[in-house]
Amino acid sequence: ADRRIYLSYSEPREKGNGTSVLRAKLIEENGVARLDEVKVIFRQMPTYDGDKHFGSRLVFAPDGKLFVTVGERSDKVT
Repeated sequence: ADRRIYLSYSEPREKGNGTSVLRAKLIEENGVARLDEVKVIFRQMPTYDGDKHFGSRLVFAPDGKLFVTVGERSDKVT
């Protein structure tokens, strides 16, 4: 109802990467949709220098709390 959306994504960072979550408001003007009020609300720490097992799920509890799961990450087997 408030047009807020939440996105999880893999974010490149110094010394690696990690799962991040952003919140934004979906705005439509003249038939064109865009995101406004974009804010990163979660950054997995520490970063990890790898490219395996990115994954995430966002779930809202009945009281409005947001739960975020993240992939376990892994190292390449040699």
